[in-house]
Amino acid sequence: MDDFFDLDLAKALVYLRSAGDQANKILLSDEKLLIYYKKKKNTLQLDSVRSLKTERVKLLFPLILGGTLAPFALLSFFVDPYYPWVHLVLILAGLFLLYLGWMGRPSFTVVFKNGDEIQHHLPEISPHLDAFVDFANGQIENRKSKGNRWAEVVFFEVDKASAKGLFEHEPHNNTLFPLYGYTYRQLLATGKTPGNSGMLAIDPLYAGREVKFEYEKHTGMMRPTLNGAISRHALINN
Repeated sequence: MDDFFDLDLAKALVYLRSAGDQANKILLSDEKLLIYYKKKKNTLQLDSVRSLKTERVKLLFPLILGGTLAPFALLSFFVDPYYPWVHLVLILAGLFLLYLGWMGRPSFTVVFKNGDEIQHHLPEISPHLDAFVDFANGQIENRKSKGNRWAEVVFFEVDKASAKGLFEHEPHNNTLFPLYGYTYRQLLATGKTPGNSGMLAIDPLYAGREVKFEYEKHTGMMRPTLNGAISRHALINN
């Protein structure tokens, strides 16, 4: 039986096939990964997961069938050359199966710490899914480095004028939201640091508002997102 997953605690979501497809999606919380795939649900503890990845998985059946059919059809052509078109069709069919098997299918894969894998075949791998996988792997890495004070912090880069509208009980700047930020890992990947001018460190636990992670097209990352003002108690002094 699947472990209970509190949907309200989900911090990031991605659809596997098409936007809004509730039967094929992944949700991530601080502790668990919930996968809906072909209307089946699977809840995984993050402590049991080594990593997530997207890849093209080779298909064994077409590889074996094509690898058997093509050489036998070619051999048959030299033994019995009276039906050349039949042999040619069989040879091409075998080569086509070899091609399909070698190219494989796009797949979202969960790799467990014991080496086991679960593959979820997809029509294609979207940028949203790649961004989600990168973000989720960062969360898994953070669980291994609890001593890093920045691991659970999110960062938002705002100028002095806009910063006033970021907090509650201040004049709101409606054009400021939605405001995209960075995790510590994302911040370093962009060449920035917590000490950069205008960079505010925020503890999501004290924000007074849910900090969700959403795909941002410009950077291609799942970024922490604010859709309204937060409490000043969430601000961390660098």
